[in-house]
Amino acid sequence: MNEQVLIDTSAWIEFSRHAPGRSAVGDEVRALIESDRAVVTQIILVELARGARNEEELDSWADIFSALNAVSLDESAWWEAARNSFMLGRGGVNAPVVDTVIATAAISHGISLLHRDRHFIGIARVLPLEQYSFTQ
Repeated sequence: MNEQVLIDTSAWIEFSRHAPGRSAVGDEVRALIESDRAVVTQIILVELARGARNEEELDSWADIFSALNAVSLDESAWWEAARNSFMLGRGGVNAPVVDTVIATAAISHGISLLHRDRHFIGIARVLPLEQYSFTQ
């Protein structure tokens, strides 16, 4: 299988907190990195930066992200994110804007999203988001 997977902030946090073999999500992130299937987007780095404990950790995230496949959102994708936000609201899903943008990145690039965030489960009820979820 060579399918690329966008890794959400929630999965990166799990990866950073647990040693190999201690977290199914963290181990899956490692496997995706090793198989060159891990994908990132800039807004996830921004979310991780907010929680960085110090500049060294921030630099570490930047190093990791610079070595991985990245997807960006062009102007049309931002309009798609706006439309998706509208659709979510009409569908009764109150998702954070950042999660809506991340979901839009996955949808617009035709890739699945690895996460541990319940917001994406709601998003997938309204939008065609392929999710690789470890939530209960």
